[in-house]
Amino acid sequence: MKLPPKSNRLYLVIKELLTEKVEYRDSDKKLLWAVWEKEGHVVGGKLSYGDWLSPSLTSSESIRRTRQKIQEKDPSLQASPRIQALRKRRQKTKGTFVYREPFVLVDPLGIVKN
Repeated sequence: MKLPPKSNRLYLVIKELLTEKVEYRDSDKKLLWAVWEKEGHVVGGKLSYGDWLSPSLTSSESIRRTRQKIQEKDPSLQASPRIQALRKRRQKTKGTFVYREPFVLVDPLGIVKN
């Protein structure tokens, strides 16, 4: 039997997990762990360094994007209202924070100038 492409398998696995446990709808970290467990990378509650670097480990971003796509298509699998509000707020402020260090001018002798 021919397996579906990896993206289709991932979609089906994530949809199944979101249907099984409500907590996976609210937490990407828990969802990541559950997907990696299903893939066989998490053994005995641990993810080895070798598995972490393995190209067969589904990327966290792929899992997050797939979860997002599923939740857009199926409202019954959406996160709790509190988490939805947090995610919307985070999306709106994304890229608006800039870290700036104060600029201090120092001459070659080490004297601070204002």
